[in-house]
Amino acid sequence: MESIFGPKLELGQPTGDEREWIFEAMQKPEIYVPLSCPRPPTRELFEANRLFTREKEGDYELDVRWLIARNRLDGLPRAFFIDFGWSGALDVIRDVDLAIPGDSAGIRLYIEANLLVVIYLFRHRLAKRLRWRVSAAGAPTGRWWEKVGVRCVESFEEPHPQTGEPLKKLVYELTPAEYSRILNRGDVDLNQPGRDFSLN
Repeated sequence: MESIFGPKLELGQPTGDEREWIFEAMQKPEIYVPLSCPRPPTRELFEANRLFTREKEGDYELDVRWLIARNRLDGLPRAFFIDFGWSGALDVIRDVDLAIPGDSAGIRLYIEANLLVVIYLFRHRLAKRLRWRVSAAGAPTGRWWEKVGVRCVESFEEPHPQTGEPLKKLVYELTPAEYSRILNRGDVDLNQPGRDFSLN
């Protein structure tokens, strides 16, 4: 599948070397613990595109897809996404999580990467709805996601993957039509023919 491009990032399928970069990053607790993993993935699990996670309903091995975000300037990997299918690889409801190994480089990289992954999955028709979870700890009323028009569909608690301590989470959801309306405010067309998006 073709990559797509934002001002600073290219998002697409990882190469073999980039998959190795992802695997090495996934061995670090600061990466795998926030992704609900009680331990790092084994080589066998990673190669099978599966991930062991601890959820509120119990422990699961989930089918995942890996996506890479590269710096456009030097082509080096900067961040990656885990695209979960809760009922399998063909699940039309996808849950995405972003991991940024090393220095996060601020909110701009985070927002651009999130915008690109939603565009990528919807443009390639890999999802009919997208969901992601964020921490509800200290979340102010009218947080950023809701301000731009994203629906909060659930509030729940899930166990910390290692300590079991309950963590409050919020779940947000988007459909392609909803995302198109949000992007249109910045004169961005989700279905434009080109692959290079100017994200204001």
